[in-house]
Amino acid sequence: MSYLYCINSIRVELCLKGGKNYAFIMDTIKKLFGRRLAELRGKRGWTQEKLAEKIGIDQRNVSKIENGNTFPGRCLAKIPEAFGFPIKNFFDWEHLSYTDNEKREFIKKVIDDLPPELLTLCFRIANYWYN
Repeated sequence: MSYLYCINSIRVELCLKGGKNYAFIMDTIKKLFGRRLAELRGKRGWTQEKLAEKIGIDQRNVSKIENGNTFPGRCLAKIPEAFGFPIKNFFDWEHLSYTDNEKREFIKKVIDDLPPELLTLCFRIANYWYN
């Protein structure tokens, strides 16, 4: 199963289940993907122009992807080819670190909009750790 198929499946599922959370989650995915792309491009010493040339899109589109304003469409398959490793590397966000304060602020921001099943999951996790 391709990652593009997985992303599209996630979009459909979130749209059907998540309602207004869909936009928030997809915006988050776009921003994380863009951050990761910019990070990996920087490690290679490539400019946005060089990456754009390698994947066959305009430099402005690379900028939009890296800034989290858009998600790559047809060029998604070309990105891992340009870097020479699997697409899953672009969805590896474990290395991103957030301060405890950033984590708290994020949770406060989204808690009221969580669908019931995610709210229940968050409750169970918190209840487990504090009881």
